[in-house]
Amino acid sequence: MAILEYYAFDSQTPSDQARSNYRNLAKLTLRTFIYERTGYDPEDALPQYWKTFHERITLNELPSGYFSVFSEIANLVISGIRGGMPFDHQTMPDISVGMAWGKHWCSNEFDGKYGERRKHLHVFPEDFPQRDPMAWIYPVEALGEFRRWMDDVYVSEKFGTYLNNKAKKGALTHVDIPALVQAVQPARLN
Repeated sequence: MAILEYYAFDSQTPSDQARSNYRNLAKLTLRTFIYERTGYDPEDALPQYWKTFHERITLNELPSGYFSVFSEIANLVISGIRGGMPFDHQTMPDISVGMAWGKHWCSNEFDGKYGERRKHLHVFPEDFPQRDPMAWIYPVEALGEFRRWMDDVYVSEKFGTYLNNKAKKGALTHVDIPALVQAVQPARLN
């Protein structure tokens, strides 16, 4: 920089080419400085929350005839991430949804109505503290029931409580919880 600066501004015959190169190098240096200070990586086009979501989706395949809570709440997770919700090893709404849906399933004796739910391996990314538990999967015949329950009960009555509990534990900072709950509300057709 010092050599370019000299030939661009201080020498007996300042050079237009040296000035141009000096400005280009200054821009690059400033950009690099800003990227380092903010942790931005221009090569990393996909933020970590999206990578985590993608990894969890691709790690978990289901047998034909069954659905999982995790795969079925993809819209909630996507809308949540867009609304500022982190999606990492501390904030995973699928566990909250799964526990609430499991209670609803049992209290309504849906095994008799739709067929028995089954345990199935759910794989987490290697860097997660969770270690691949057996999670419930449900017969596809109950999918409409789940989606109605998800829209009418979980999103409207339980999701805000889940987020508030996360906020109390420090997992959600700088998140507008009412706006986030509103963002994941399913659109209704007229």
